[in-house]
Amino acid sequence: SRPKKNDRKREHHERSEKEENVVIEPVIYEDADEPCKGEPFLSEVLRIMDVDAKCKTVKSDEENVMRMVIEGDDTAILIGRRGETLDAIQYLCSLVVNKGEKDYTRVTIDTENYRKKREVALTLLAKRMASKAIRTGRPVKLEPMNPCERRILHYALQNNDKVETVSEGED
Repeated sequence: SRPKKNDRKREHHERSEKEENVVIEPVIYEDADEPCKGEPFLSEVLRIMDVDAKCKTVKSDEENVMRMVIEGDDTAILIGRRGETLDAIQYLCSLVVNKGEKDYTRVTIDTENYRKKREVALTLLAKRMASKAIRTGRPVKLEPMNPCERRILHYALQNNDKVETVSEGED
């Protein structure tokens, strides 16, 4: 027998409440030994955007990865819709950092712990959509995402033997 409609609604609501109670620990960054060459560029972007914030280069555990953090009051304007503004600033900074360099350095920029919050949200989304695909027996399509976000989704479901994740499109 199937659960009654009200029971299913209650069960869905209880699952949603559990997911909303996820605690996101703030990322603690350790200052890098020296600033990266993208720091002056990023400082200038902040000045032009009239954002009262400071940027700093922080240590990264990964080789050829430069991490920068923007700290200040009300830096949410730098994030934009679903991180699009932050991604654009990060891309431009990456061009500055890699101009004339032999080896490519990946640049990541964060503010207000956005990257960690987005990772948690995408992981929860991936698990919800996997449950939906299993429940309905039909594929579930998600909105277009940048490579980093797609990687998070694939990683979140890599150990789930009941679903397969596939990226579609040219990128």
